[in-house]
Amino acid sequence: MNIGEDGCVFEMKESTVEAKTNDGTVYISDTENQRIVACDMTGKVSKVYQSIKISVLGSNYSFKPTRLVIDNTGDIQVLCDGINRGIMQITSEGVFSAFFGAPDVIIGLWDRIWRNFATEEQLAQMIPYDPTEYSSLTVDGRGFIYPTISALDETSVMQLKQLSLESTYSPVKKLSADGTDMLRRKGLAAPMGDLQWPKDLEYSPKIVDIAVDNESGRYTLLDQKTGRFSTYDTDGNLLYICGGLGTSVGTFEQANALDINGDYVYVADTGVTSKTITVFKATAYVQAINRAAEASSNGFWSESIPLWEEVLSYNSNMYIANIGLGKAEMRLAMNLIDDQKDESGLNALDHYERAIVYFNRANEKDNYSIAYTALRTNEMEKYFGLIFGGIAVLIVGYFVLGFVKTYRKKKKEKAKT
Repeated sequence: MNIGEDGCVFEMKESTVEAKTNDGTVYISDTENQRIVACDMTGKVSKVYQSIKISVLGSNYSFKPTRLVIDNTGDIQVLCDGINRGIMQITSEGVFSAFFGAPDVIIGLWDRIWRNFATEEQLAQMIPYDPTEYSSLTVDGRGFIYPTISALDETSVMQLKQLSLESTYSPVKKLSADGTDMLRRKGLAAPMGDLQWPKDLEYSPKIVDIAVDNESGRYTLLDQKTGRFSTYDTDGNLLYICGGLGTSVGTFEQANALDINGDYVYVADTGVTSKTITVFKATAYVQAINRAAEASSNGFWSESIPLWEEVLSYNSNMYIANIGLGKAEMRLAMNLIDDQKDESGLNALDHYERAIVYFNRANEKDNYSIAYTALRTNEMEKYFGLIFGGIAVLIVGYFVLGFVKTYRKKKKEKAKT
């Protein structure tokens, strides 16, 4: 129960606390009552957003908010049950602004060809390709919106596993103000949780929530089907996975929502017998990964090196740590000019050579190629004077030798006559 300023009592049905602003205002998506309720921490209601008018949906649509966030401008970004046009933007005054960031629709090659030649009657009988609804969303400190999709078909999962550049149908996106997906997918596979599932489960994951750490930019996906949550860095590299299905501590019947705060992860379980919130505290190993990822994300390359080395001390096979070390060495090399040396007495060539070693350990081909090319370019520049001088000497010597031969030949011919 919540009491409004006019003394009216508000009863919440299937409500979800979704956002809290800096002034302490809490926004609740009251789904079944078809409204958004704003109140303070004591439960005193300050504003109710109901009967939002949206002309493009007609007058028969039902406003059933399921998830929401407050962006940096104070507007409300809402997901509504039964609406697949993307994220609904509502001003702080309760006026509908626009839809943005609608999920992509994937149509197979054969269907594309068939639809080009099909008649109108055949097209009318085909199953329409409608966008999938978003399942959840969050916002980071820079104002980027992270929506998730809980339903993925087998074709999309295979494309995500192979990190296909043509696959934009991702279970998570990072949307800018104009709806452009800015999420980096540089890992071994696109961010999607587990890449393999038990045989008794259906093929695809079911991502139901996401949380972002503003300090490091890492984000965590919650897969309700496996009960596991997966954490990624800003490049989309998988850092670690935790959780599972079950009734024991640390597992879930029906994981439904999560949040992160520093080294703590909070997961809500809405299972029939559980109905709990489980708090996970990062181990020393995970804390080392978090600190290293945060340093790299914020550009503190020198500071990140001992942090990634600490990660390797826990797990020498942690390929992401080698990638982090390689990137740090490469960045340090870029900051040095000619034969300039840093505090450790290393020049650019030294750092590039170290970077190549780390990328080779991680089997990271793209960055390895960049570091190798930079190393060869720097070596060429270092010895350019000697190489150019040597070439010039050879050229001059060639012409001098030719001149001498010609002179001697003419001299011999003149002596004979």
